[in-house]
Amino acid sequence: MQGVNTFQSRFFWKLYASYVLIVVGTTVVVWLLVQHQMAQSLLSDVTTSLRDKTLLTEPYAAPLFTSGVSEDLERNIKRIGKQTSVRITLIAPDGTVLADSERDPAAMDNHGDRPEVLDALLGPFGVSRRFSRTLDQDMLYVAHTLRADGVVVGTIRTSMPLEVIDARLGAMQANIGAGAAFGLLVALILGLIVARRVTAPITEMTTVAAAMRDGQYNARVRSSPPDEIGILGDTLNRLGTEVTYRIARISHDQAELRAMIAGMVEGVIAVDEQDHILHCNKAARTLLGIAEHTIAGRHFWEIVRLPALVEMLGEARSRREPVRRETVVRPGPGEVVLEAHATAFTTQEGGGLVMVLHDISDLRKLERIRRDFVANVSHELKTPLTSVKGYVETLLSGALHDQQHNVRFLEKIDAHVARLDDLVHDLLNLASIEAREGTLTTAPIDWRPIVEGSIRRHEEAFERKSLTCSVEGDCPTVLGEPEGMTQVMDNLLDNAIKYTPEGGVVLVRLSGDTEVAHLEVQDSGIGIPEEDRERIFERFYRVDKARSRALGGTGLGLSIVKHFVHAMNGDVRVESHVGRGSCFIVTLPVATTLSAPLSIH
Repeated sequence: MQGVNTFQSRFFWKLYASYVLIVVGTTVVVWLLVQHQMAQSLLSDVTTSLRDKTLLTEPYAAPLFTSGVSEDLERNIKRIGKQTSVRITLIAPDGTVLADSERDPAAMDNHGDRPEVLDALLGPFGVSRRFSRTLDQDMLYVAHTLRADGVVVGTIRTSMPLEVIDARLGAMQANIGAGAAFGLLVALILGLIVARRVTAPITEMTTVAAAMRDGQYNARVRSSPPDEIGILGDTLNRLGTEVTYRIARISHDQAELRAMIAGMVEGVIAVDEQDHILHCNKAARTLLGIAEHTIAGRHFWEIVRLPALVEMLGEARSRREPVRRETVVRPGPGEVVLEAHATAFTTQEGGGLVMVLHDISDLRKLERIRRDFVANVSHELKTPLTSVKGYVETLLSGALHDQQHNVRFLEKIDAHVARLDDLVHDLLNLASIEAREGTLTTAPIDWRPIVEGSIRRHEEAFERKSLTCSVEGDCPTVLGEPEGMTQVMDNLLDNAIKYTPEGGVVLVRLSGDTEVAHLEVQDSGIGIPEEDRERIFERFYRVDKARSRALGGTGLGLSIVKHFVHAMNGDVRVESHVGRGSCFIVTLPVATTLSAPLSIH
């Protein structure tokens, strides 16, 4: 988290602006009140001073009113006025100016109508503020009436220019204003510091909360003062720790759940109440043939074009209980059969549905193979048993003593019993292979002795049909199992002999490289149609059933070949053309150990 800048905080500026408004407003109001009170006080002091000076002038002025004006008296009046910086005026009862400390009395108007003079007649003092036409400026006047035996003998008036008072008042206001400005500046600076100290933790907590909102759950409040704000910061830190732990736990659980769902063989699809796809794992996309980039924000019915599954979601939503249904996704030879389970769920944010898809194609295929196997085994057993039973009943009915037919009947019974024995033997072999599959122990073995031994065992069958058999090439030592490799070779040669016409050719070819070895058994027989090549390794499957039974086959030889080859970690396939023969190709891994191959005799 980046450093917190308090000066970018709106809360800081709101708080500081409120503080500034209060301080400045209070200062201005107090300054105005002080200014007014100071002006009143100064005016009152000046007025009082003028009164005092008027009384001090009274002893010098009294003789003037009683004995007349003298030069000494005028000089005294002017001297006193100069010393006291006050204008002194003596006014007769009729308003005539008798003397003045600053002007010639003869040039002055009658002052009997002056407000301060009139007020002084009514009381001890008269005071007025007005413009002086004589001095051409605003003046403050204080007048005092002198009486002798109750009779007015004259009036003493003192005055002072108001500009002097204003100057003194301005100087005092300037000093007070400077002090107030300094105090205001100090208050603003202190307010800035206090506001920053108050808002810094709050701003930091706001930044931390915003960082947590954006996913930075490791953000913490660094400054926690020892007050309620500090308690809030500590609480926010504990909240961040708890949220971090819980989100980590939830993320871990979600990761585990997603990993489990992603790794499931079953397909899982989750949709909301509007059928928007919330989640679809890889298995579901594979089963339904959905591209991952086409899922986001789409409806289920837009992506999955299977009416059965769409109807199933609607049924599960309406019934609010699990619904199970089986449907075929891709019909045909490689059909995919799905078993779907849909279940509704509800959360605080809403609800939805979860659909689990099981691929039961192999299960259905195995069930079909089992049914076919049971039917085929029953049919294969029933045919010779029916024949044996018929011949036995014929013999018991009297043919036993029929020298012309009894031996032939017994030979037929012997042939069918041999066929039953071969069939049971092959079934036991097949069961044994399946039981050992996955646990078959392999070892380094040389192919050629096994091939030559199998050809020797089939020499009589080759001669009986005038077939030519040869071996070509060679291959490296392979990892195999002697009995399994012998069974593979015997069954492939037996199959080639049965389906190759008289005078035909059977060729065994060996080849290989550093990784795998190949055994090819090629014949010039009737060949296999293309539509039957994928099924010839199934149990009891025959291309031409009538011809196969006539040749004495059980229909299990190639199935035994396939199981043995797969048990030895190999592969088998066929290449064939109708009328031109077939070629069975067996591939086994090459032995990479330095141990000597097993001797096969």
